Amino acid sequence: MRADLDLLCISVYCTADDLLPPKQGNGRRKLTDAEIVTLCVAQVLMGVTSDRRFLRAARRQLGHLLPLLPSQDALHKRRQRLADTIEWLIGVFVAQSPGSSDDLVLLDSTPVECGRSLETTRRSDLADVCGYGYCKSHSRWFWGMRLHLLCAPDGTPRAATLVSADRSEREVGLALLARTLNGGETIVCDKGYAGREFEQAVSELGGLIVRPARKDEPDSSVQLAPIRQRIESVFLTCKDLLSLERHGARTTRNLRARIATRLLALATCIQLNHHLGRPSRAIAIHRLTRWHQSSRPRASRRPRRTRPPRVSRYRRPDCLAGRARAWSERVGLPRRDGHSLQYGRRDRRERDRAGRRRLLRGRPAQLVPRRRRYLRNCAERCHRLGAMV
Repeated sequence: MRADLDLLCISVYCTADDLLPPKQGNGRRKLTDAEIVTLCVAQVLMGVTSDRRFLRAARRQLGHLLPLLPSQDALHKRRQRLADTIEWLIGVFVAQSPGSSDDLVLLDSTPVECGRSLETTRRSDLADVCGYGYCKSHSRWFWGMRLHLLCAPDGTPRAATLVSADRSEREVGLALLARTLNGGETIVCDKGYAGREFEQAVSELGGLIVRPARKDEPDSSVQLAPIRQRIESVFLTCKDLLSLERHGARTTRNLRARIATRLLALATCIQLNHHLGRPSRAIAIHRLTRWHQSSRPRASRRPRRTRPPRVSRYRRPDCLAGRARAWSERVGLPRRDGHSLQYGRRDRRERDRAGRRRLLRGRPAQLVPRRRRYLRNCAERCHRLGAMV
């Protein structure tokens, strides 16, 4: 079975439609919550952050699956209201993945930037929940929030929380582990979670902290770089394929719903790939059907017309010197031919026409020396021909 966008949308819709409770009838509401959740996941996988452009592309690309589409404001409002439902569906898809029962988990955080200008930090609706934080991997400060993620080695998100960027990683990580650990797990994290109090609190919860050694600590023989690289690749998948950094949220509720939608898309792809026997985060095949590509087959498209290269009427640009002459004539600059400075043929014609206009108006025209020599040579040739005859 081919893992494409249609199959993923069908999987999300069937799971959500079977598990979500039916709501009371509404004459104006024609789409169910399952259809809205499916549209949100499809928007993430198609890589379209704008709701207006996504609905225009979904009408062409998903019209055979969802014949009725909401308006832009309806999609925006219903996605905010379904934030709790989207988070609950993440747990449903995670429970169907093999990474939900893995004893090895990875803990780390990534910045979610929400603004850059000083005016944005003062007037934005996110100013109450955002803060300034430092990203060591990029060596820069940012204003926004941090996404703390606890996932399995295959990328299955076990738990996640979105907090201000100025909060301590150990404080948030301890609260995240307290509601997730069942006992006997090994947590692999980085040096930001170093601390005796943090390790003691995690050991009381039944977990074991494994991290790289700091400079003032003895070096351990455990190589954690290959394991640590997995969570970095998970964050790269979220940022590159699922557009985590281009969330486009301006309010707290909208930011929460959009981040949850991206985690739902990640959990859905991992669950579907597990059932199909494919790699867990092989999401690149879903990216082949982007919003700007046409749904028609490639053979039926009209070939694009190609114009022939523009060639000068006066010079053939078949060599470097010819190209230089054509360029000088086009911009009207003088060109050097031998030892005398001459102008292009187009300039001479315009100058002669201007001289004829002045003669017709009754004004004296001063012919250039080249034109005067040309008339004198013509007169001499006519005189010689007459003498010969």
